[in-house]
Amino acid sequence: ENQLSFVLEALTFQFQRADGAEHALYYLQVIRMVLEMFPTSIGSIEPTDFYLLSRESHLIQLEKTKILRMTVNDQNVETLLTELREYTKDFYSPEVSVASIQCITEIGLAYSRFTILAGRYLKEVISDSPSVAVWDSLVECAQHLLRLGMHEELEEPLATAILSHSQECGSSTALVAFLWIVGEYSHLYEDAQVIIRQLMEKLLKLDLEVQLALLRAAVKVRVGRNEKVVNDPNCGKSLLLILEKFAAIDDPFVVDRVKFMKSTLALGKAPARKILFTSNPNKKELPIGTLRRFSKEKSDATSIASNLDSFSTHVTGGAIAFATGKPDSSKQLTEDESEKNADAVQHVPTPEEKMAASFDDLFVSDDRADNAKPDENKPKYDIED
Repeated sequence: ENQLSFVLEALTFQFQRADGAEHALYYLQVIRMVLEMFPTSIGSIEPTDFYLLSRESHLIQLEKTKILRMTVNDQNVETLLTELREYTKDFYSPEVSVASIQCITEIGLAYSRFTILAGRYLKEVISDSPSVAVWDSLVECAQHLLRLGMHEELEEPLATAILSHSQECGSSTALVAFLWIVGEYSHLYEDAQVIIRQLMEKLLKLDLEVQLALLRAAVKVRVGRNEKVVNDPNCGKSLLLILEKFAAIDDPFVVDRVKFMKSTLALGKAPARKILFTSNPNKKELPIGTLRRFSKEKSDATSIASNLDSFSTHVTGGAIAFATGKPDSSKQLTEDESEKNADAVQHVPTPEEKMAASFDDLFVSDDRADNAKPDENKPKYDIED
């Protein structure tokens, strides 16, 4: 742990004094790689060192956002949620806003005490007139929070804000999430049937997954959560027309779903309502990756020790060079050893050896860096300073 802490401190120092956006991005990627390899070392870095600056390239901001997400724990979760909310504002790029919204949602799902706060921040972003990309992300993330069945204090306001915002979804995934919200919370929005009617007009142009989501939402809107909607005398006729339109689509999945809806409705209105509003088929996985609470993870001690042995062997020499400005003498070969290696069969470096070389290059002193040859394996980015 001491070695990893020293490595991360050195990498952070190199990042802060990096000459140009390309080098800064390179160090950030290496820091993230170390944190992913050794999650227990996350406590060694200070989140404030990776707060976003408006003058930075959006690629650097995105990389910082990934690192900030990894540093969340029980002590700083509220602070980081508030910080991420700032990155959703319009003076940051849409890509950064989307990444921040996804991080806010992930934190809200992982830390139940802050689910309401995460949902409140999403609701605030809706009022900021987001772009299409940001709106799509908002809809998808709001759906995942609403699936938790949050407190009524926020569940109804968030759903109402989504339904009332007159903006079209730009992707099929977002539209599927939006239709789920329409079906579940149509009782909160008077024009829910108008939304269904507008989408039914272009039914054949929709993707298959959207058609299936629209069918379910249309049935749920007509059936409703309460008896007031069911007592509508036109409900049965309009629902029958909708099912006939879907049945005319030449697709086995749609036909099968229509049969399921008909068999469900045949059970009666109350049983149908119970089935439709308690089961959620085709539930999508969260599009922001696997949720991990690093502060609570229990890593395999044997695996960590094994990784540390191989990792520290490569890093120690570079760390010594960084601290002293001199190469590690233990790695210097004698003249006989050099000749022997020259006669040996050319060795193909393993991925671990390639990684070791990149780490050694990180910790060279300024004098060695000036005379060093460019690293061909070092990634290059077309970024304007």
